[in-house]
Amino acid sequence: MENGNGHTGRADARILVYGAGGQGAVVVDLLRALGWQDRQILVFDDDPDIRGLLGLPTLGEAECPRPGPGLEYVLVAIGRGTDRWAVAEQLRSEGWRSYTAIHPAATVSPDATVGPGTVVCAGAIVGPRAQVGTDCIINSGAIVEHDCVVGDTCHVASGAVLGGGVELRPMSLVGSGATVLPGLHLPGGVTVGAGAVVTRADWPEEVTLTGVPARVRK
Repeated sequence: MENGNGHTGRADARILVYGAGGQGAVVVDLLRALGWQDRQILVFDDDPDIRGLLGLPTLGEAECPRPGPGLEYVLVAIGRGTDRWAVAEQLRSEGWRSYTAIHPAATVSPDATVGPGTVVCAGAIVGPRAQVGTDCIINSGAIVEHDCVVGDTCHVASGAVLGGGVELRPMSLVGSGATVLPGLHLPGGVTVGAGAVVTRADWPEEVTLTGVPARVRK
């Protein structure tokens, strides 16, 4: 098994999945597809009501491990971008290394780059010369076309399409089935609603765009 850092997992290696909700289930399933065994996957969640994920036990607040030999990689499995960023930064400051997980059923060009902590799910496509930043989610069936730039902590949801040369600034979300037309550069923190079609780029930061063509949701 390999991640985007070129690390090949050893039989005695372990990895921490931080978050046991829906995104945690996606991440555990992806790690299994990459060849990680259940005994190598540790799951943590600070919510005491969440205990057990796809047959794996969930560690609580008092049980969260520290990084060390054989346990140096972490994947933050939190859907909300601001929370994912904050947790990932804290863990890195504690010495954890962010794992990059690309599903075997995803297609990522050898001329693309995918940053640490990013998850590329089954059926996703990342085209040539595309750049995907740190702690991103490229969800199932999403398409990031050639020459796109996806900033840190962005989420391109299931079935969303970024046309060639699109730029997403950090903390942006493109919802399920949405389309951003080629060449558009969107400002930071933008949310594109599910099924929307973005046809222009002159938006303020941190707006929500919905509809066809997309407009600011009031």
